[in-house]
Amino acid sequence: MSRTSLNRYGKIDDPIAPYMSPDEVAYLNVEYEKAEVILEYGSGGSTRIASKMLGKHVFSVESDLEWAKALQAEIDASNPVSPVTVYHSDIGEVGAWGRPLHEADWRKYQRYPLAIWDQPNFLHPDLILIDGRMRSACLMYAMMRIEKPVTVLFDDYGARTLYSQVERIIKPVRIINTMAHFELVPDSIPKKDLGFAISRFFLGSFHGQGDEFYEADIIL
Repeated sequence: MSRTSLNRYGKIDDPIAPYMSPDEVAYLNVEYEKAEVILEYGSGGSTRIASKMLGKHVFSVESDLEWAKALQAEIDASNPVSPVTVYHSDIGEVGAWGRPLHEADWRKYQRYPLAIWDQPNFLHPDLILIDGRMRSACLMYAMMRIEKPVTVLFDDYGARTLYSQVERIIKPVRIINTMAHFELVPDSIPKKDLGFAISRFFLGSFHGQGDEFYEADIIL
């Protein structure tokens, strides 16, 4: 299979590249070039791309410890032109794609969207890629924490009905295949919607759950 082959979801079938469509990868490259500080929720092909761009600071949150260590070592060995920190967020035992294996560690799940923002070496991002766990919570927490306008790229947004519930608070400015582009500004969550925003921290798929999870009509 060639490096440019696509799978049945229209994603690039290459373990080195981002798990996105060609149009989404092209768009990500353009937006990454504009940013100086990039925060990623979910690490991999996009992290490799950012490491090869000049003048960036990259922070990439990852729930799978072994993957985080392997990717950090790989990037460090590749002589990156910009510094990359792959930050392991411990949410307990995980399976494929860093999904939790069970509910026993639920008290740790909030670490995934929250913890990176309070690390001593963290820099305020210009762009956030949301492509990992607890995606709606990552978006809500970014809206709570930012102190200047920030671009957000939210992968698989158009493919999973559950994510569109965030449009109660914010709507994307653009959709590229299934990726949504949001523009965030500080202090933009209405007080009446704070409960809804907090409820997003209690949503997340487990290892073995299929796409039906994202189609459920879940409103907390």
